[in-house]
Amino acid sequence: MIEYIIGLIAGTPLVTFAKEKVQAVEEDNKLVSYSVIDGEILNLYNNFKATLSIIPKGEGSLIKWTLQEYQKVQCILKLIELI
Repeated sequence: MIEYIIGLIAGTPLVTFAKEKVQAVEEDNKLVSYSVIDGEILNLYNNFKATLSIIPKGEGSLIKWTLQEYQKVQCILKLIELI
């Protein structure tokens, strides 16, 4: 598991701690996927998953960071709309 501290940006909710679980590592494809399993970010999201991949480009590389998250607020608003 990975623990890290997230720097704060003005106007964002307080998130100072997150514990992650690595879901997949593909060395050949230079890819790692992980999900947040503990921390304040789960007060904002039902699920928070990310995938980091490194894509060779010319003499360097590109880093692609894909997030898959489901905000709790959106879920609550959709439920209110249904009622």
